[in-house]
Amino acid sequence: MEWIAKLIPELWLSINILFFLGFLGICKSRDDFLSLYNLFIFSCMVLVGTVFYQLFLLDGSNLSLYINDMFIYSNGFFELISKLFISIVSIFIAIMFGVYFRGGDERFSHLYFRPDILPLFLIVILGSFAMVSSNDFLTFLIGFELVAVPSYFMIAMDNKNKQALEGSIKYFLIGSLSTISLIISILIFYLYSGSLVFSANLSLLGLNLWGVKAAFIFLLVGFLIKLAAFPFSFWIQDAYYASRSPYLLVISTLPKLSVLIIFLKILSHIHDNYILEVLGVFSIVSMIVGTFWALTSTNLKKILAFSTIANVGYILIPFYSWGSSMAFNSQAIAINYFYILQYVLSTILFISVIIYLEEKYDSSDLEVLTGALNNSPVLVWFLVVSLVSLAGLPPTAGFVAKFLLFAYSYPSAPILVWTGIITSLISLYFYYRIAQYLYVKGNSSKKTKIELGFLQTFSNSLLSVIIILIGFLPWFVINIIYFVSFSLFDNLGF
Repeated sequence: MEWIAKLIPELWLSINILFFLGFLGICKSRDDFLSLYNLFIFSCMVLVGTVFYQLFLLDGSNLSLYINDMFIYSNGFFELISKLFISIVSIFIAIMFGVYFRGGDERFSHLYFRPDILPLFLIVILGSFAMVSSNDFLTFLIGFELVAVPSYFMIAMDNKNKQALEGSIKYFLIGSLSTISLIISILIFYLYSGSLVFSANLSLLGLNLWGVKAAFIFLLVGFLIKLAAFPFSFWIQDAYYASRSPYLLVISTLPKLSVLIIFLKILSHIHDNYILEVLGVFSIVSMIVGTFWALTSTNLKKILAFSTIANVGYILIPFYSWGSSMAFNSQAIAINYFYILQYVLSTILFISVIIYLEEKYDSSDLEVLTGALNNSPVLVWFLVVSLVSLAGLPPTAGFVAKFLLFAYSYPSAPILVWTGIITSLISLYFYYRIAQYLYVKGNSSKKTKIELGFLQTFSNSLLSVIIILIGFLPWFVINIIYFVSFSLFDNLGF
């Protein structure tokens, strides 16, 4: 049937979610769970194949879904490329879970890692796909919740830790505020338009109606809470700090990637830039507050949380100059998308180092981990590549992404760009401090060598090469995103 071809990745994910939920109750031994984990990796690889198959079909078929002539689910080039990126990122994340399956029986009964994360992770991917392809508010909200709810559970999976339970509750309460804000926005839009489709509602912003403007503000607040832009970021340090590293690997990457992609997609419907000027204020305060909070912390997870706040500020800079030119806005989407993608990849590489450190020393505090990597040159390499990219230094993708973002935005937003440059320079200190504590300081004889699994070492090495390679050849990725972004504006008649 035609609708099967249009929903092959989503159907594959749904079948696998049911499969893994069912088999978790049957598996008892380490060998059973190891087999299940291998099937999980295979499932993620097949997922990439299903997306490629849809890209192949797209040349001759319309893969979008309509209900009563209402365009609700888009499967154009932009959406399918986004799903491809999400699938590839998911494979890198899934491979890192193998750290907890490679030990003997005595290590399998881990203090906090639970294989229940496998189906929850698939639900997050399914929600990400639904969000990215959504063309109406109802489908978007369903995808949004499919991403959010498993994230709350992941933090609480370490149920022997009171901080984890507390962090999960805080994240749930703040996440609920985000959902409530989005629902209020959708209700107001529906009262004015009688429709849930993005284009029918967001086109009303040009009519100068106060109710519509209020709806957009509620929509914006819902997004900014989830993205952790200041002052809606008071939840992120608690959620990140309370999360064990394998769960942090999921909640700090895929939700951010998918929410930012749909944020770009929704903003593509807006032709008037006066509404988006408010994002400039959030951009400035997020960059400043995130950077200076990171300077005061000595915990790797909290530093990552505050760094996320600052990076959300960088991501918001180009929207200040959003205009009515399709080519100009496509450039903004391409640069922003590239920045988001490289940041997620660098974050995965950074957290992979935290995973090994937490597994070995049961801590993410720099004072405890002083000199922990003195005898682990491979992990030092992963750490250096991730930190250099997060800091925005050459020859990594992080440098190119920041340079392009600042260069694009400078003509129309020089104050925001100078704020970004200054905070980027300040951030070099806390990124250097991480390397200083973990490698420069301490006596190597006091720390034992951390053993790495082959698959994880290969995966992180490949990730390091990708981060450096797209630093030298960024146009390959940027041009793909630039051209597929035209499909967004073509659908709008821009």
